[in-house]
Amino acid sequence: RETFGPVRDPEALLRKVRARLVQRPVDDLRIDFEDGLGPRSASDEDVLATRAGTELAHAFREGQGARQMGLRIRPLDAATGARGLRTLSLFLRALVASLGGATFPPLVLTLPKVQHVESVRVACEGLLEFERTHTFAVNTVRLEVMIEDLPSLAPSFLASILNAGGARLSALHLGNYDLTASAGVLAPDQHFSHPYCDHALMRLQAACAGTHVVVSAGATTRLPLAN
Repeated sequence: RETFGPVRDPEALLRKVRARLVQRPVDDLRIDFEDGLGPRSASDEDVLATRAGTELAHAFREGQGARQMGLRIRPLDAATGARGLRTLSLFLRALVASLGGATFPPLVLTLPKVQHVESVRVACEGLLEFERTHTFAVNTVRLEVMIEDLPSLAPSFLASILNAGGARLSALHLGNYDLTASAGVLAPDQHFSHPYCDHALMRLQAACAGTHVVVSAGATTRLPLAN
């Protein structure tokens, strides 16, 4: 995150922005093993999870990593929880092996569609076990939680998420599209500027006020690629 200060010279600011985009066009990246991956066979996802860990290690070794990088797994619920944890395990093992003893990079795990506090507890326990196994400092891997439906905006539920995540929890993300869909909004109107999203962001900001946890208005799949 960079601070430009008062804009006294628009041309100089434009040059700085362009230079920043050339140097590091993506600031925060998740390798998506949820909606972005879609339905896959178990063997296909195993291969892709291992490859993702290997490729991310290569990016870090080459100095090509974003400021913040990580992955999003499938929801830790009854239907996909075991698959999500297996993908996480394969990814982390490949990442450590491919780093070859190099310093472990800043890493973030994103949990989508969190509707039960137990999902956060399971993720924290799994990451703690990983850190202990590899003698990494506690909270080496940070955690983000996506809130994607109206019932999950209840203040008591958000408080339980922050309590379960503790120091490891770094952010609450608003899942704009699923949230608006859960409210019955039709697809053409499921966007960041819908009033439901404004309401949801206020709920998240109120829950995180005075804590170390930040609030994100959501993710994007757009990449800064040249035409």
